Amino acid sequence: MTSLAKYGPKRLPARAILAVAVIFASRSAHAVEQKYWGETAYQVQIELAVDARLRPETDFAERLASALLRRIDAAVGPLWKTNLTVTAGVRRADLLRSLPATPWEDTPAEIRQSDKLLLLAVAATPQGWQIRTREFDSYLRRWNPVATTTVQQRRRLEEACFQALFASFSPLAEVRVIEGNDERVELLPRGHDLPLRGGRSPFFSSGMPLLPILRRSDRSGELLENGVVPLPWTYLSATEPQGDHWLADVHTGVRRPFRARRRGQVEQLAVGLSPRDAATIVRFYAREDKSIGLAGYEVFRKTSDGGTELVGVTDRHGEIEIPRSAEAIATLFLRSDGQLLAKIPVAPGAEQRLEAPIADDAARLRAQAELRTVREDLIDLVARRAILIGRARNYLETDRLKDAQQLMSELGKLPGVAQFSRQISLAERGNSSADASVQKRISTMFDDTRSLLAKFLSPKPINDLQAQINQARNSATN
Repeated sequence: MTSLAKYGPKRLPARAILAVAVIFASRSAHAVEQKYWGETAYQVQIELAVDARLRPETDFAERLASALLRRIDAAVGPLWKTNLTVTAGVRRADLLRSLPATPWEDTPAEIRQSDKLLLLAVAATPQGWQIRTREFDSYLRRWNPVATTTVQQRRRLEEACFQALFASFSPLAEVRVIEGNDERVELLPRGHDLPLRGGRSPFFSSGMPLLPILRRSDRSGELLENGVVPLPWTYLSATEPQGDHWLADVHTGVRRPFRARRRGQVEQLAVGLSPRDAATIVRFYAREDKSIGLAGYEVFRKTSDGGTELVGVTDRHGEIEIPRSAEAIATLFLRSDGQLLAKIPVAPGAEQRLEAPIADDAARLRAQAELRTVREDLIDLVARRAILIGRARNYLETDRLKDAQQLMSELGKLPGVAQFSRQISLAERGNSSADASVQKRISTMFDDTRSLLAKFLSPKPINDLQAQINQARNSATN
């Protein structure tokens, strides 16, 4: 206010008015957005489909629905505004059959206007009850996979259904960058300002894995086409609560995945993951050709003490199974012949399968094999040269000039720098890669080998020996 007072009430320039309006509008919009995020409950639609023909009960579906609503109110409280529908007819049959993922354009208006859709199918079986759940997030337009569980006792069915819904729910949080810290971020859970039981969201806990996502929208707030993009090879794990937010560790295979400042209508969000499978299959393939699986490559896993342990070797398809462990996020290292090719994080059990494009190391391995032969030949040559030079000098010391000259002749017939250089150049032309990073490694290997030629095949020792022989011959002539 002080800096603007000098203009007076009637002399404030139009540009200054516009600048101030933009600044305050931006701050006001951000403040409103933060308040909305913190004080708004999830609008949750639950569709329940029941098949109790093998274990018939009067009003079974309605009583199960009532029990679920009471349990949700007790455990989740104001964080959910829940509308539960007992389905019938075709919709009921569809849910009991497969819990289908409905395309967005076919999604009913009431579902589009909600935040979450939870599908729950309960079917009696000869062994007890089968419970299947699936979640759809309208804000991210993201379907989770179907989760299945079973329960034998009827008295445990209501609680088992609630726990299945609870586990299927994927909470959202805004990601805030911590200035000067690339290894941690802050998570601001949706609804954090609501009067929650215990003061915090029941869906966040220490060690919980999350998937960071960028959401892009237009000025009216409508999601752009392909506007939801997971950050590549990046996961978060919640560590500890700090007031109304959580701290989270960043696990990433890329450099600085988060931006300190938002650009345009871009939100940095994180969605909670619920690992259900025992393991995740990771397939490593050549970046230049997806059909080429990287077979026989070693995969290591980072341990809690900062070391690494061998998980195994990729099969002929380039695949390896990464089992779940105590840590929600596993950092994997892909190695080939001692070379580190990739570092990627994985949330084992959260996804059934992952595809990882990697720079194909086959060209480097071929080049390395050929250069190994060149180096072995070089070592053999250096040894032979040293032996011949040593023997020739001994002959000179014992006045056996003719024998020394004979050895000098043998030295002249040995391969030199020119022959080895041609061999290296030929190998280099036959072993190149279209991948820039691999080609850089290959070029470095050939350059290093060429430097060995200058170091170990220097003509100076032979020239010095020839000078000694010439001197001895001149002395004998005189």
